[in-house]
Amino acid sequence: MDDLFSVDNASRFLKQVALPSVPAMAGAEGQSIDFDRARQQALLVGSDVLSFDTGVEAEFREAISDTALIAQLAATKQLGSNPDPIAYFDAYFSIVGNLGWATQVRDTAEYKLATDGAQVHEAIINVVTAFLGNAPGAMALVELTLNSLKKMDQNSPFITLFQRNSQNAQLGRFQFTTVRPDPAGGLLAEVMAFALEAEEKITQVLFFKLQKGKSRMRRSLGSMSLNRVAMSALLPALRAKVAGHVVNNLARLEI
Repeated sequence: MDDLFSVDNASRFLKQVALPSVPAMAGAEGQSIDFDRARQQALLVGSDVLSFDTGVEAEFREAISDTALIAQLAATKQLGSNPDPIAYFDAYFSIVGNLGWATQVRDTAEYKLATDGAQVHEAIINVVTAFLGNAPGAMALVELTLNSLKKMDQNSPFITLFQRNSQNAQLGRFQFTTVRPDPAGGLLAEVMAFALEAEEKITQVLFFKLQKGKSRMRRSLGSMSLNRVAMSALLPALRAKVAGHVVNNLARLEI
């Protein structure tokens, strides 16, 4: 992959990609995250709950979180604040692809409700279990993260930020991403993007009850290999590009 990917092209793309204006309240330095390769860590990046398994180096954790935020901001800038969710996910995958994330598998479909009244997080577990069946470590990381979210005070700053970034009236859009080392020494990411649409106003998106005929959930799943050379080379430029947006879009999650 490193032989086929051009870091120069990625650098040029990064310089040209358009982001929304930095909010006036944003701090110039953003929020500092203490990344640690020896620990499983999770954080909220925009509307993406991003989880790292042990063994993912700190510099790559930072580069990956910055890339994920840039892709979300750029997709919003390109498509507007309330686009069709699948078009948004398509734009997201395209942007991260230009920054060193190579899609190995991609699948988009509408999720069929098995039971009436199921909660969103239960539906997510069903989708994730099928998607990550051959990666039990990644599956365990998603379950750990979801359980941590479920136990949190629903008025906590983390949940408040997640709700603000993931829902808009009758539409919810959010992602779960796990990142882990692969046996060959590379990095793998599983990106699980979900869109929830309902007739009534969505509240507490992860714990919203899905009703047959009144709500539907679409998902776009991708297995991606991450280019270490690109991540390392682009890290300073990634941070500089997104610095003003970090403080309003990143939060730690204890897992």
